Amino acid sequence: MFGLLAATAIYIGRSQVPDEAIRTAVTRSGHLLQRTWALPVARTFEHRADWQSDGSL
Repeated sequence: MFGLLAATAIYIGRSQVPDEAIRTAVTRSGHLLQRTWALPVARTFEHRADWQSDGSL
């Protein structure tokens, strides 16, 4: 019972971030993306990133 109440509280307490706020918070620049893909670790992805973990979830 406690688990259900805790899960409900967490679900209700989650803030809703508008899509527009997310879109404007992300920098999208062709020049910066090219520099990023040139980094050694990024090159191992071959310009393909299917998934990224998010530890805050």
